[in-house]
Amino acid sequence: MPIDPVKPANNIIIDKECCGSILIQGVQPDFHIWENDVIAMINLVQISITSSASSTQSLEVLIVGSEQKKMTVPPGSTINYIGQRIHAVIIPSQGDEFTYVEGRFAISISIKLPG
Repeated sequence: MPIDPVKPANNIIIDKECCGSILIQGVQPDFHIWENDVIAMINLVQISITSSASSTQSLEVLIVGSEQKKMTVPPGSTINYIGQRIHAVIIPSQGDEFTYVEGRFAISISIKLPG
């Protein structure tokens, strides 16, 4: 009996999560907390960012995709964002010599790679 060849999947779907801490003391340059660098279709990105109640000012977040969205996280608050076609999450340059911003982030990504 002949063996049927296995058909390759048309697309591979991968779910990934990353999380970490944010600390801004004084004036900070831009830094990327997440960036997509693969040829893939982003099915869905969920971003949660929390700013500690002890922060001296709001945390600014730039979400870069097919359009840019700037979000502000006041001290002691959390923002959530769900979207598609997201390429990067950036903490833009901010602060002054008295700035202290502490926070955390969690990003969940579902991407589809060509098979």
